[in-house]
Amino acid sequence: MRLVFIGIVAAIVAQPTALAEFEGEIGSWDYEIGGEVVTVLGAGDSEGIGWEPALFEFGVEGGLERVLDNGAEIGVRLTWRAQRDHPARTGGVGCLDEGTIPAVGVFFGAAIGCGIEDTGPRASVEAAYAYIDGGYGELTIGRDLGIASRFYEGPRDVFSHARSSDALLDPSGQSFIRLRADLTGPAAKVSYTTPRLLGLRAGVSFTPEGDARGLDWDPVRSIGGLDRPQIESVWDAGLNFSRRFRESGLRVRAGVTYSEGDLSEIVSPLAFSDNISVTSGGVELEWERLAVAASALSSDNGVSGGDYDAWSIGARTTGFGADWSLTIASAEDSVLQATSDSAVIGAAWTLSDNLRLAVGYQRNRLELPLFEADSQGAVLEITHSY
Repeated sequence: MRLVFIGIVAAIVAQPTALAEFEGEIGSWDYEIGGEVVTVLGAGDSEGIGWEPALFEFGVEGGLERVLDNGAEIGVRLTWRAQRDHPARTGGVGCLDEGTIPAVGVFFGAAIGCGIEDTGPRASVEAAYAYIDGGYGELTIGRDLGIASRFYEGPRDVFSHARSSDALLDPSGQSFIRLRADLTGPAAKVSYTTPRLLGLRAGVSFTPEGDARGLDWDPVRSIGGLDRPQIESVWDAGLNFSRRFRESGLRVRAGVTYSEGDLSEIVSPLAFSDNISVTSGGVELEWERLAVAASALSSDNGVSGGDYDAWSIGARTTGFGADWSLTIASAEDSVLQATSDSAVIGAAWTLSDNLRLAVGYQRNRLELPLFEADSQGAVLEITHSY
């Protein structure tokens, strides 16, 4: 109860009183500006690098759009975010162990035999792109996530940031499970998606250089002083399905994607390949008050014989005025000989149109040949939208 009380106070303090959601017109263009503040509080025990009691994120998103005479919509979108994640694993990457032979997992986003990092708050332009959306599909150009990440389907926790996989804010510092096939982060790219037909649509992205240091995935910087191969000429392709069947009330969401890119500036030619590939897929079955989902991902990690494999299963339901979720996930990286497991259970309440509270319990286990860490504890996530 003390943790809940502290979280509510933090949300009230963080509530931006001078900002509000804006919508209006500039000539023939419509505009909107909004965003959110997310506070994550954690209290737990850890055998690893230790829990961080308070993490935060502040984001602003805006856009301009215009509908042409032929019915097509054109516009631009911009997203800026500032964040304080766990100082040992910002950008989705981090060092797991200082005392072993140096090695880096390209897709895993982790390394061994390096120094534990201590990174402070950061900020980044996470999206800045132009688009046209019409009868022939949508075309986007600029900084944005690729098709492989956008087409993800699978378990979704009640936590938007402190989630079981692809965590945006990680109080334990040990959530290294990745199920979104994101090789390039918010690097500049060109993407095209077809119109949705009978629930199905296809998409493709091309990213010339994976050189953007995003908040959630940073494929550029070294990890604890260890250099990583740089990713370039990345192609994403995918299929996404979403449809509700009226007779049964069942909604099915599914996605399958494939990504491939070249590796350059390779530190050790004997260890890394010339390219990297990722395959992922997931499905969710949703009824009125229950949803069950599963997802899986496999990557060659840019190393011959160095596969990275991950999976996740989960369920969501509603009851007692709250949303509930339970998710179990696991990953294995043969390059680092590392295994990561995660279990997250939580409940979320919508307290007002702009305030959401999620509370729960999570456990993360990380196992290496000469090192094992087990962390578990309570997590509180407060989201204020404006």
